[in-house]
Amino acid sequence: MPEPFKNLFSSALIEQMGRCFTAFSSDFDEQKFVALASSALDTLELKERSEQIKQAMTDTFGNDFEANCNVLVKSLKPMITPDDVSEAPAHSHLINGWAIMPMADYVAEHGQDALDVSMQTLYELTQRFSAEFAIRPFLLTYPKGVIAILNKWVSDPSHHVRRLVSEGTRTRLPWGIQLKNFIEDPSPVIPLLEALKDDPSEYVRRSVANNLNDLAKDHPALVVNIVKQWRNGADKHRERLIKHACRTLFKQGHAGALEVYGYNRPKLRVCDLRLSTQTVSVGEDLLLEATLMGEDGVSQSLMIDYVVYHKKANGKSMPKVFKWKTIELKGLESKKINMTKKHSFKPVTTRKYYVGEHKVALKINGVEQASVPFELV
Repeated sequence: MPEPFKNLFSSALIEQMGRCFTAFSSDFDEQKFVALASSALDTLELKERSEQIKQAMTDTFGNDFEANCNVLVKSLKPMITPDDVSEAPAHSHLINGWAIMPMADYVAEHGQDALDVSMQTLYELTQRFSAEFAIRPFLLTYPKGVIAILNKWVSDPSHHVRRLVSEGTRTRLPWGIQLKNFIEDPSPVIPLLEALKDDPSEYVRRSVANNLNDLAKDHPALVVNIVKQWRNGADKHRERLIKHACRTLFKQGHAGALEVYGYNRPKLRVCDLRLSTQTVSVGEDLLLEATLMGEDGVSQSLMIDYVVYHKKANGKSMPKVFKWKTIELKGLESKKINMTKKHSFKPVTTRKYYVGEHKVALKINGVEQASVPFELV
């Protein structure tokens, strides 16, 4: 079994942080910091450990925020290239990686009255890990000031910094504070994404796609218009970005997004869905098989998804869309699709199963087609 992520915040890491802070601060109490940050560490999960380390920094550092940020920056491993952290033995005692998480949170909590110092510190921290969560309180407090800085960072040599621009401004970043000001009015974010859409780094372009996908949840028509514009002269990298950005719209069956890619309302003579069994036990897999036949002389692109209607605690059904395949169907061609990926009903932490009648349906080009009930026991 792989090592749990929470163990990355170990006693050894805390002791390393304490040594670094002591080396660059004449009055830092290393012993107090280590004791506070390590307290009952084995009982805490990942975010709880990070929060405890941040609180230990708060309780141990003095009140001079700018001086404390100077200590944080001096504790970091140097960058040997814009995008790589030095692993030279001479720098092995310095900090990068997961230790940055509580350090960035410390800046977010205590730096709200010192925007310039905070942003410069986050600029350094994000190049060693990420500051996508820590920058969000500043975007809420100083939206114009931070956006002005981000407009400069879109051309920074470091792809970590450029990614912070797109990832930090995601309106609905998982685990992050929602940026309700940009949910209401996303116009300040669009020029940043425009500047990064052809970034040389896939790491950055993927983040731009995720940002657009977030915006699509509140402004689908806006994102469809952006997608139409971006497809003009798009190379394969931008095309991949755009498709990833549209994934929620595709799952929702948004007609505008589907039409951009030629997925019009399907014209089918035959659309048949079968299940391997009518009764599935929690923990087992369900096999799906479909047969499609198009209308005479009609060639069409088909995006085939399937929808599982999960029974909830209140007895109602909640649909969840899963990707299947995309195919080209020509005329009277009959194409039998054999599922190579089974649908699993094994328990997962993100979904609770309730026994009873469920349903699975085909969704083709956003239009729900054949459906079959089954019993989960």
